[in-house]
Amino acid sequence: MTISNWIYIASILASIISVYISYVLGQKASNREFEQNQKMKRYDSLYAPLMQLLYHQTPDKYAFYNLLVFNQFEPFEKLLVGNVQYMGKESAMMLYRIITTGKSEVIKQNEKNISLLRQGMQLKPMDNKVSEAIDLYRDLLIHLLSESVALSQSLNLEPIGQPLIHVLQEQDQHLNK
Repeated sequence: MTISNWIYIASILASIISVYISYVLGQKASNREFEQNQKMKRYDSLYAPLMQLLYHQTPDKYAFYNLLVFNQFEPFEKLLVGNVQYMGKESAMMLYRIITTGKSEVIKQNEKNISLLRQGMQLKPMDNKVSEAIDLYRDLLIHLLSESVALSQSLNLEPIGQPLIHVLQEQDQHLNK
């Protein structure tokens, strides 16, 4: 083979290699963009609306109880159930427990309280199951807010869920004293 043949073969190989490298780099860029878009969709569909709801809610130990008793839990439930695919595994499990047992326990407790008040009797302490449901709701909120903070940092957004986490945790510390 002559030198011109080797040069011709080398130029063909260089062209093939450059096309392959361009394809691989384009695929990586496309995958990164797709991943960022999915994260942003997750943030916009679940975490941002959740934080909007929470900024309108008084961070009270009995918020879950009050939301259910005053028929204001539906927006939370609708948002969370409608976007469960964006939650982490642990958050989804917590939500399932709240919806399947926590809500009914709180409603039963409220019915007992109403019955006692109608009879002119003093309210009794909450059942352990109700306290557990209330705590689970707060844990779910803190968990979802923590997920939102981690996601916002990966998207280079301000972690606007962090102040809510601090408020909920400070309240827990205050109540446990």
